[in-house]
Amino acid sequence: MSKTVVGDNNYIPLEIAKELQAELHDLPIMVHIGSNPPELNEVLERLDKRDVLTHCFNGKENGIINQTTQTIKECAWDAYKRGVRFDIGHGTDSFNFKTASLAKKAGMTPFSLSTDIYYKNRESGPVFDLATTMEKLRVVGYSLEEIMLMVTEHAADNFHLKNKGRLEVGYDADITIFDIVKGTKELVDSNGNKEVTQELIIPTCTIVGGEIYENEPISKI
Repeated sequence: MSKTVVGDNNYIPLEIAKELQAELHDLPIMVHIGSNPPELNEVLERLDKRDVLTHCFNGKENGIINQTTQTIKECAWDAYKRGVRFDIGHGTDSFNFKTASLAKKAGMTPFSLSTDIYYKNRESGPVFDLATTMEKLRVVGYSLEEIMLMVTEHAADNFHLKNKGRLEVGYDADITIFDIVKGTKELVDSNGNKEVTQELIIPTCTIVGGEIYENEPISKI
């Protein structure tokens, strides 16, 4: 739901999607936000509890932060409080440290953490990988426990995935194992702002369907 995607259609594609959603037994909709029109409030007022707002911490004028007052817009708070789920959706142009820090200080916690990763932002940044996005939420001030829920249980629950996201009997045993180690690394957001982490989150291996896959060393550290 940004002008670069919907052109002159404004919020009409979202209304059509909501009609389709009603036919699909109320599966949630994940909505991308960006440049306007549509305006952020026009998008949020059409979302319901359990719908997912991704790119929630972008640094754009049409994002959740009022750029004049440097506070969270009332329409964003209204959506958050009624149960619209906020998702990171880092992407090439959709994660800003300042927005994330303002939200953290105000008590607005994203429900899930995703990367919006593809070849370019994986190879050239600023996304690189899921672990790096997790590190960025860590330097903003979220705990490892909060972040792990964002990428496991909460992510699965967003889309009613009944056998994913937990280490329990009856759940799929698809697991990524990380090492948490001391080390220095520069992190860059989508707008070129930089933070330095003293704690590295390093994936070591992945288990899928009982097969163990050793991860290649991350050369950019």
